[in-house]
Amino acid sequence: MIARFARFAAAAALVAALPLTASAQFAKGDRIATVNFMTGGDYDGAGFGGQAEWGLLPIGKATLGVGAFVGYVSDKQTFGSAEYKMSAIPVMAVGNIHFPIASQPKLDVYAGASVGFIRASWDTNVPSSFGIDDSNTDSGFGIQGGARYWVGSKLGINGQIGFGDIPLIHAGLSFKF
Repeated sequence: MIARFARFAAAAALVAALPLTASAQFAKGDRIATVNFMTGGDYDGAGFGGQAEWGLLPIGKATLGVGAFVGYVSDKQTFGSAEYKMSAIPVMAVGNIHFPIASQPKLDVYAGASVGFIRASWDTNVPSSFGIDDSNTDSGFGIQGGARYWVGSKLGINGQIGFGDIPLIHAGLSFKF
């Protein structure tokens, strides 16, 4: 996990060196794709995810964006000779309200909710009478808030925190398309 974070930090440093030439005011018709490293939340471990969002509707000075998120989180724990593995795949519909900040035109601040389902599985090498080999699919709900800073006309750095059935912390790159 530390090696993944180090690679992500190096990529973020390279992106930060790009010229600052974008306006971030999220508007109707905008399309953004985001790839994230993620960790925390209801499921232990770390993973990655992707989100696509479209500007749907102006609401005063703010804009409603809707889209989808899919991710993968896994964790492995060892207790002596016992090994425990967990993985989760959240698939969520996302709705965010993007709030423009006039004094910060490259900053996109948003908050919203997500709803969908989560496929989770657990596996252990402990004998079956004590084992936790199982999987299930359950509904999921979460709330999130984040910010995106555009470092180029189509490239931004994204950070998000969430609560509920989505991973707690996201950090990644966003692309306008």
